[in-house]
Amino acid sequence: MIEQDSFHRMTTELEHLLAQKHGLTSGLFETRLRKALRRAPRKVRAAAERFVQVSVQMGNPKLMRLMDPAVLEADFQLLRAHFRAIDVADRRKGLVLGVLGSVGFSLLAVAALLIIFLVWKGYL
Repeated sequence: MIEQDSFHRMTTELEHLLAQKHGLTSGLFETRLRKALRRAPRKVRAAAERFVQVSVQMGNPKLMRLMDPAVLEADFQLLRAHFRAIDVADRRKGLVLGVLGSVGFSLLAVAALLIIFLVWKGYL
């Protein structure tokens, strides 16, 4: 049987990691978790779905007795490890470099088309 206090501690820690690593602070916990794990591996998404299912079942005392605490703890450990492995600064750098790369490629393509046009018209 899972204790309410330990489950609340797990949920609070995951909420803190969601806010810290993804900036998700408002809305339902289930929605924020689903949004944060869109691009996560299948194993992590499955653990998140089981964790959300347990959070829904925690309101019913009879269903609470049927849950396996070892599986819940393993899912929590997997989610916590996944969120702790995220490097926020590296994600920002990757985003900036991706935008700069696409802008640079676009400028090169426009310059090449301009040169081709000028050669075609006989100005170069």
